[in-house]
Amino acid sequence: MNRIFLSHSSKDKEYVEYIANKFGKDIAYYDKYSFEGGMPTISEILNTLSNTDLFVLFLSDTALNSQWVQREIKFAFEGIQNEKIKQFYPIIIDHSINYTDDRIPEWLKNGIGAYNLRFIGSPQLAYRKIKNLFAQLNETQPNNDYRLYIGHENLLKEFDTHYYTQKAYQGIIAYGIEGIGREAFIRQCIKVPRTFGDYYDPIVISLEKNDSIDDVISKLIDNGFGEYNKDYLAEINALSLDDKIKRLESCFKLVQNSKEFIIFRDDDVLIQSGDVVWWLLKSIESIREELTLGIVANQRVRNNKRTGAFFIKEIPELDNPNKLKLLDKLSKESGLSLGIDDIRFFQNILTGHPLQIHFCIEKILADSLQDVKRKSHEIVEFVAQSTIRILDKYLGLMNFTDDRKNKFLSYLSFLSSYSNIPISEIVEINKLDEDYKDFYNMLLRFCICRRTGINNDLLTVSSTVIDYIERNRISIPSDIVKYLQLEFRKFKDCLKVNELDDYCYSQISKNLGELVKENTWLNDCQLIYPSIILKSIIQLYNKKVYDRVKDICQKCLDAVEVWELTLKQTFYFYYAMCLVREKDGSVFEILQLKYKNEYILKKFQADFIKGFYYKLVGKYDTAEECFISCLNENSSYFRASRELVETYIALEEYDAALELAEKNYNRFQDNIFNIFQYFKCAIRQKVIKLDVVEELLNKAKEVDRLPITSKQFYPNMKAYYSFYVKHDYHNALRIMIENKLLFENQIYYYRDLFDIYAELKDITKMRESYVTLKELIDKDNSFMPLLLRRECILNYFENGDINRVNQIVNMARIDPMAKDRIKRSLYGFIEKH
Repeated sequence: MNRIFLSHSSKDKEYVEYIANKFGKDIAYYDKYSFEGGMPTISEILNTLSNTDLFVLFLSDTALNSQWVQREIKFAFEGIQNEKIKQFYPIIIDHSINYTDDRIPEWLKNGIGAYNLRFIGSPQLAYRKIKNLFAQLNETQPNNDYRLYIGHENLLKEFDTHYYTQKAYQGIIAYGIEGIGREAFIRQCIKVPRTFGDYYDPIVISLEKNDSIDDVISKLIDNGFGEYNKDYLAEINALSLDDKIKRLESCFKLVQNSKEFIIFRDDDVLIQSGDVVWWLLKSIESIREELTLGIVANQRVRNNKRTGAFFIKEIPELDNPNKLKLLDKLSKESGLSLGIDDIRFFQNILTGHPLQIHFCIEKILADSLQDVKRKSHEIVEFVAQSTIRILDKYLGLMNFTDDRKNKFLSYLSFLSSYSNIPISEIVEINKLDEDYKDFYNMLLRFCICRRTGINNDLLTVSSTVIDYIERNRISIPSDIVKYLQLEFRKFKDCLKVNELDDYCYSQISKNLGELVKENTWLNDCQLIYPSIILKSIIQLYNKKVYDRVKDICQKCLDAVEVWELTLKQTFYFYYAMCLVREKDGSVFEILQLKYKNEYILKKFQADFIKGFYYKLVGKYDTAEECFISCLNENSSYFRASRELVETYIALEEYDAALELAEKNYNRFQDNIFNIFQYFKCAIRQKVIKLDVVEELLNKAKEVDRLPITSKQFYPNMKAYYSFYVKHDYHNALRIMIENKLLFENQIYYYRDLFDIYAELKDITKMRESYVTLKELIDKDNSFMPLLLRRECILNYFENGDINRVNQIVNMARIDPMAKDRIKRSLYGFIEKH
């Protein structure tokens, strides 16, 4: 059994005793347990240390002045040197000292093997950190090595110049694409003023989409910067926004007093619409003008008077010399012997994206230098991929079968269900299946997951991966589900008695979110932040559980009045969308809600909601106007451009949809839905551009290889290709019938089946397809034009009466624009046949 030695001053006994009691006598060496006869002798200490796996040193002013503690530190050092002690963990528990104190031995503070000495004022927090480290004693934990940094010398020099000649910044913001080196750049910047040593490791805090000021404060407290007590969540929740800003300010002052630096990995929380969020700017107004925080941002950040406290820079790809320098450095560290000619070969192939260079090395290791040179196009194409495609390429390097890929992605789904997951919990999960540990190490190796927290004791997953996992509704492995269900029951028992010391904030917020999603939470549960409710609503909405979303929203209507504006906007957006899904006209009341004489929902949001509503009720002319208005207001709002294309496609106006579908595809070329939309439009043109159509078909085939991609699109496209390009209707029919079970929406399946039978002039099968189609649509106005067009075609084939066709269209209960477009389409079809 692993054992822990707790070294402390007798004056710090109250702090340490809590931790000792949590671990118990069988695990903790603690003088009250182990040396009950009085002060320990040297031989007793030596004997105890020889059986110690984790040595924890509690540093305080009195401990540093204690001869016994100093002697224990000396013995610990010898134990580490002799490999008798597996792990050493020093903690500062006295706010009057910090890691620069002269009494702390140099081997603890400086050099590559130095320890990250942190102040942790709460014994509860210290216990969780020790428990996390203790769980990893027999685990090999790969580290993200930030010491290897090459490039951007001009930006570092600019920071140096500005810092000393213009002003001492409080923060640094680095923005750019994922994997480009934003965080590494910030780490290099803070070495410039010599405030932090060469081997100082900043504390990293990951924020997830729709986090709020409450979450930022809680995560800072969870890292030791703020007063922790059993009721801190409820206390924060009860504060006014002004008081929350003051609490955040006090957290940053603690960061400064502890001589620490925080890096926030932001996901549109601190940076919103290109600006630093106002409450963060307010919170740093009264703190000292010294480097305190860094923000790794996804979006471009405006540099103006309001953001003068920050050094703001976009991080570009590496220039030509530096990309080759990084390739050379990585190759040597990997044991490869690339010559200068080999390195120069990649000069025009590598773009300067660090992940591409890492992939190049991994590819050479997995295959061979000659093979990589021969297939250099794979390196060129790498940076044009989405994160999930990059991940797929890495899985290809590992020679994963499809079954193993599915298992891997299911494991990744578990990790993605947390904003930050404790490493100790991952260690327990990895015991369930021998593959899980391999998956975990691989994710760290390829930087899909990153270590965060006060001592790298938490794990966070790339936000783009989380989004992809959620949108594709990838399930968590059943053995992990059982484990989580058991843990959730334990959490609920602890919640009843308010004993949550064993849980970090991320675990608490995740479990509270589960309470919200199962709709068993109590209205008076003061621990549940608005952001927790909101994220639960979004997760349920993405899973299409609209009834539950509506119930939760209605339950929160009174509470939402005091929410921060951005959270309030997102809440009402999803509430409105649920009403739209039910075609509930009361949605227009939400669009009229105001806050401080301004509409709560932004104009582009309101236009989108109205457009979606009118599309579902079959008022396509109005829907088109609303979507166009939305895009005029916010041209980058992808939801609106996608739905506008769908509106045109529903009317079978493929010419009108083509240009916009092409733009959507060019923005997100790995999105199978965009590929499919563009393909549907391109293949129905009078003059089909075969190069475009075949490129899209090949793209879909490649995406279809991904085990988590919806499988209906590629076979559907193959059928279309046989139908429209080859005019091989029998082959198109065969493909459709063989792949029927893959279609998530059977309406589209029977629509396409009807069209094939129409080309084959098989009236009996047309009638069968039409009847099934009518049963599926069942008065759904959003599909009425689709049904009406096929009713008219069937009628024409059966009766040959164009006047009867006109009469059917004129009597239909759809808007005039849809009628006109259907008539034009029908005349074209009839003329052709």
